[in-house]
Amino acid sequence: MQIWHMEPYPCGDRRLPHHVFPPKKITADQLLNLTGVQYFKVDLDDTVAMKKRLSRVKNERKVNSSDMLTINDSTPEINEKV
Repeated sequence: MQIWHMEPYPCGDRRLPHHVFPPKKITADQLLNLTGVQYFKVDLDDTVAMKKRLSRVKNERKVNSSDMLTINDSTPEINEKV
C-alpha cells in the first residue's frame, strides 16, 4: 500500500498519479492520525478468510451496512465514469 500527499490542483487524466513531486509518502499510522482512515489488510485470493475478516471488523465497529463497487475494463463507459 502506498499513501502520499496529493497535489492541490490536479489536472489532466484523473487515472494518473497526482502526488506531489518528489512524492511525500506517509505511513498508515500517520493517515489514521491525520484523517481517521484505518487500513486493514485482507487476502483477496482467500475469499472465505476475507469475508470473515470484513465481518469481524464490521462487528467490532458496529457497522450495519456496506457497499462494494467493482470496476473493470468491461464496465460500460468506464472512461467517462473515471
